Amino acid sequence: MDLNTNPLPEKVFLPLLLVYHLLFIGVFTIYIHQNGGDAMAYWLLEADRSQQAASWGQHWGTGTFFIQWLNYLPARILGLPFWLGNLLYGLVGLWGIYGLYRLAKSTFPTPQTAMEKSLFYGLFLLPNLHFWTSGVGKEALVFSALVGLMWSYQNLKRRWIYLFPALVLVFLVRPYVGVLAFFSLMAVGLVQAKIPVKYRLVLGGLGLLMGFLAWLYLKELLRLEDFSLNAYRTYMDWQMEFLRGFGAASEVPMESYPMPYQWITFLYRPFIWEAEDLWPVLAALENSLYLGLTLGLVGFIRWRGLKRMPAFLQLGLLLFVVLVFFLSQGINVLGIMMRLKNMVMVYFLLGLVFLFLSSAQSSEVKRGTFRD
Repeated sequence: MDLNTNPLPEKVFLPLLLVYHLLFIGVFTIYIHQNGGDAMAYWLLEADRSQQAASWGQHWGTGTFFIQWLNYLPARILGLPFWLGNLLYGLVGLWGIYGLYRLAKSTFPTPQTAMEKSLFYGLFLLPNLHFWTSGVGKEALVFSALVGLMWSYQNLKRRWIYLFPALVLVFLVRPYVGVLAFFSLMAVGLVQAKIPVKYRLVLGGLGLLMGFLAWLYLKELLRLEDFSLNAYRTYMDWQMEFLRGFGAASEVPMESYPMPYQWITFLYRPFIWEAEDLWPVLAALENSLYLGLTLGLVGFIRWRGLKRMPAFLQLGLLLFVVLVFFLSQGINVLGIMMRLKNMVMVYFLLGLVFLFLSSAQSSEVKRGTFRD
C-alpha cells in the first residue's frame, strides 16, 4: 500500500497538524507574556540597539539585526500586535513542518503497523518542534529555511535554483548555521552527485571560495583572531562565560564534561529528575522520549538501510552532527540547548525511524508477511 494513494491519513493528520500548531502559537504567546523572552524584544526592535537605528534601512544586518529589520514594517509601521506577529511567524514554522512531512512522506517506506504509523506521524507532533516555531524569533525562519534547503537538495536537478535563497535566509538569520549548512551541502553533494569529476572539481573550487568568503565574514562577526583551534576554543570559552553571566538556573559545566557526555547533555538533558518547575518538567518528558526512541530503535535497525536513505535526510543528518559538535562545546544552559537543537533534532529522529521502517519491512518481505 502506498501512503500517497490512501487519503485517510491526509484527511485526519493535516487538519490535526494545523490545529495543533495553532494551539502552540497560543501557548507561545501566553508563555512570553508571563515569562518574557527574546520574542517580545524582537517585535519591539529592542533585542539589540547597538546600531542606534532610526530608519528601516539602518536596521539591516545579520542575526538579531535582520530579525529587527524584518519586523520593522509590521511592528513599527503597521503597528501590528505581538500576538499577530506570533501568528505570522508561526505560519512560517507550520509551512516548514508541513514541508518536512511531505518530504518524508514521499521518500520513506510506507508505515504499515499501528506502531510504525505512530512513530512516523508522531515525529511531526513533537512539542518542542512546534513550540519554538510558533512565534516571533529566529527558530521558525531557520527551521523552515533548512527544510527549503532539504527540499531543494532532494530533487537537485529540478530545484537547484532554490538552494541559494534558502542558504541566504539561513545565513541572514543565523550566520554560523548558514556557513555550516553550506559546507555540509558541499560535502554531501560532491560525494554523492552523479556528475563528471571535472565538474565536481569546478563545483568544489567555487564552493570553497564562497565558503571561505562566508567564513571570513563569520570570523569578523565572532571576532576570532585566526582560524586556529586555540582561537575556536577561546571563543567557545568566552561564549560559556558570557552565558554564565546571566545566572541561568539551568546552567551546566559543559567545559568539564568529556565530549560524549557533552553530546548526551545537549541532546537529552534535562533529565526528568533534574526538572522542578512546569516548563522544565515538560522539556524533560520530551527529552525522555528522545532517549527512549534512540535506545529503543537502535536495537531494531539494520544499518545497510543507510544506502537507501533519501538525499535530504543524509544532508540533514550531516548537518545534525556538525551543529551538535559545535553547539555542545559553546552552550552551557539547558534551556538554550532545547531551543537550538530544535533546528536539527528532528532529522536525527527521522533517520532512526527511516532505518527502523526499512529494517522492519525488509524482515517482513523475507518472512513473506509483508502487508499490502
